[in-house]
Amino acid sequence: MRSMLAANLDMQIVECHTRYLGHSAYVGQRKKEVFESICTKIQNKLQGWKAGLFSQAGWEVLLKVVTQEIPCYVMRCFRLPKELIKHIHSMMAQFWWGTSDTKQKIHWEKWNKLCKAKIKGGMGLKDLTRFNKALLAKQGWKIIQNPQSMLGSVLKACDFSNGSFLEAKPSGFCSYVWQSILWGKELIRQGLCWRVKLGRMKIDSIFHEDDVPIVLGLAPCTSNADDDLVWDYSPNGIYSVSSGYKIADMTPSKTESSSCQNMEKWWNKLYGIWRSLRRSVISFSAFVRVGFRLRLLHQNIEDPIIILFEVHRKLARGEVAEQLHNCNTSNPLDSNLQLANRIKWENPHPGYVCINSDASVPKEGSYCGLGVVIRDHHGKVIAAAIHRLKGHFNVELAESLALHLGLQLAEKIPPSPFIIQTDCLRIVQYLNGFE
Repeated sequence: MRSMLAANLDMQIVECHTRYLGHSAYVGQRKKEVFESICTKIQNKLQGWKAGLFSQAGWEVLLKVVTQEIPCYVMRCFRLPKELIKHIHSMMAQFWWGTSDTKQKIHWEKWNKLCKAKIKGGMGLKDLTRFNKALLAKQGWKIIQNPQSMLGSVLKACDFSNGSFLEAKPSGFCSYVWQSILWGKELIRQGLCWRVKLGRMKIDSIFHEDDVPIVLGLAPCTSNADDDLVWDYSPNGIYSVSSGYKIADMTPSKTESSSCQNMEKWWNKLYGIWRSLRRSVISFSAFVRVGFRLRLLHQNIEDPIIILFEVHRKLARGEVAEQLHNCNTSNPLDSNLQLANRIKWENPHPGYVCINSDASVPKEGSYCGLGVVIRDHHGKVIAAAIHRLKGHFNVELAESLALHLGLQLAEKIPPSPFIIQTDCLRIVQYLNGFE
């Protein structure tokens, strides 16, 4: 068989491939020796950089962008040994804290702490064990979604011919690639769920009345396709390495403390205030002067964070414009201070119609409201519709249903090219092809 394929493809027969695409094609019992070249590459990179020429932010970029990307390709195919990953972490920690062959520095934090997200007090560096597992889980996801691919067909014929991938177990003679993918499968199982398409049922007669709004808010697919498996930790149901990395070490015993959750909410609130101020006030010097006046008016407020909240509160009430007007404008640039104009609706090109859709999801209540307006290039309303749905809906799903209502309404008017406008960024990215 091999000779026939070689003759038909005009290829040379090689008895043993020692290396393939840069790394060993065969992994035996001495796994650490096989992957030792990774440590050598990382060590050469770290020793070649002169840490004194970089700031600490520069060290962070070098570790994240260069060093941690070196083993990426190998980690997509193999599970790296724990001793090897520990050695890589040790080299990166020594570079971060300034330790070298000639001098020793104190490591003020453990590496596990530095691998936490910045919002949780870490530096956002990658834990290579979790990252390795997330990358291998991606291979398992490809097998689930496309079992007829060459990868899925070969592995099924060799390793799980009598069952499905999710039921497969390692055998005594399986390859190290297959063992690594099975290790990543553990992560896939944590986030898999079924998406109901054809399997519809009478909801009111089966579920408890308190659960009916939640089930209605799932909005099952209206097509006649079979039910399929989706990833529960991403909005589009497709597995991504970043989402897998976030839950790689999640276990029932590991839950975030309330203080950590409150800190995350606090930072998100602060970031939202900064964004609203950035959209509304053109000059940063104007914000400083407004903050200074608020400090004088509010009994000498010293904390800049409190000043930021005060500016945001007055901005919401429309009082910032008055504060700006009362400021002295000695700088020529200060005379141009004004609130940014809001984005207005623009007429579509002649011959086109514009479909504007929006949704309202109250914080408390088991319903959502949908609204659609279709206008021509003169701004004249051609058609409009509103609809109310029962159920607990998230915002993105409600926005999708509002857009679906707009498309249904567009079928009832004379056919013409149309433009879709919505305020949901994820829907826009999905329609434009950005997964």
